[in-house]
Amino acid sequence: MQLLLVAPLLLVLLLLLSGAALANTPETTTNNPSALAQQHLETFNQALSNDLAGNPALARPGYDALQITELAHYIAIPSAINMVALQRFASARVAFAELAASPDPREASYAQLWQLWLTARMEIGGPAVMQQQLRQAAANIRLATPYQQAIVDLYGGTGSTQAVFNAINAMRFNSPLDRQNVVTEATFFTLGWLLHVQHDRPAAQKLYHQQENQLCSVSLEKPLITREMAAL
Repeated sequence: MQLLLVAPLLLVLLLLLSGAALANTPETTTNNPSALAQQHLETFNQALSNDLAGNPALARPGYDALQITELAHYIAIPSAINMVALQRFASARVAFAELAASPDPREASYAQLWQLWLTARMEIGGPAVMQQQLRQAAANIRLATPYQQAIVDLYGGTGSTQAVFNAINAMRFNSPLDRQNVVTEATFFTLGWLLHVQHDRPAAQKLYHQQENQLCSVSLEKPLITREMAAL
């Protein structure tokens, strides 16, 4: 999940650190808005930790509890990914449709990739219908980030897996973590195309082994990748 996961997660950690002294005050949570906010942050961090550990069922109550809190915006993407992990694909589709309309271009772009993945994974109407849906959807998506557009082209039938990773190799990153996030995101969606559109398991296994050591441990796509590969 590129920087969309890392930024909120770092924000959560920073806010927890800045409010650490509040935990030692005698005021109750219900009477102390700051303590309540800290409780929400701890709930968010625990949900993220459970998802990253491959325990989405344990994470779900946390996201549900935060839906009407000050963190509602920050949990939107992790919550939608959690629905995928729980195989609640119809609910995830609704959630990502809302995110695709976000005024934040990063959120919208990321959500549109998930919409393509869900179309492939759900395969409503059979393979031929699914592929037609992907071509039509991809034709209407134009993303500013080259590697994400390369993923769109892949699902639309005009791209290649090599083009996705060539685009990443042409990028400059601020840190190794940034690159790992992008590689993990690209690996997940490319594997999704190989498995659910092409039904090419050998190619998926080959790609996974090529990228395995570059995957990011704090990207929510990583446990999903692990699960999909374990099922092969």
